[in-house]
Amino acid sequence: MESAIFGLIGVAFGAYLSAFKERWAELRREDKETEYLTVQISSELELFAARCAGVVKDDGKVDEDGLRKPQLPDPKFDPMQLEGVDWKVLPVDSMYEILDIPFKLEIANQHIASAFGISSAPEFKEGFEERQRQYADLGSTAWRLAVGLRRQAGFRERAGEEWASYTSMQKRRQQLRRAKGNES
Repeated sequence: MESAIFGLIGVAFGAYLSAFKERWAELRREDKETEYLTVQISSELELFAARCAGVVKDDGKVDEDGLRKPQLPDPKFDPMQLEGVDWKVLPVDSMYEILDIPFKLEIANQHIASAFGISSAPEFKEGFEERQRQYADLGSTAWRLAVGLRRQAGFRERAGEEWASYTSMQKRRQQLRRAKGNES
């Protein structure tokens, strides 16, 4: 009888070890998926932020008709186009903010179009300032999210020179906000 009990305990312990080993392997796989997702998404966010920083510096160029036009295209960001992303592994707040960027982008573009609509030709000063302001906000949001994702995953901080675009975007953002505040 005693050997049967020890045998039963051995089987139960073996099953427990097997389940523990499977769960540990699953957690390890989820960690690797989260790390990959963090690299993939933070890279896309940083790329979007860098493109926004370019727009923030874009004062336009006069075309053959004498009208000032943007030199850089409007940055795009569509996180749903990223392949193989399991969004559920991200913290819900981060996931929501990232997936909300296309909506914010749409609203920003509406504000920009409206500002260009009331701007005076040929300079379109108000339109360019609104474009810079909106993309400074979007770029700052994207950069903040990328930094937050990297921190959550335990990745290293970016070196100082890689922050230069973010810093210049922030300075322009503050200038535009102060200028808009003085107009009101």
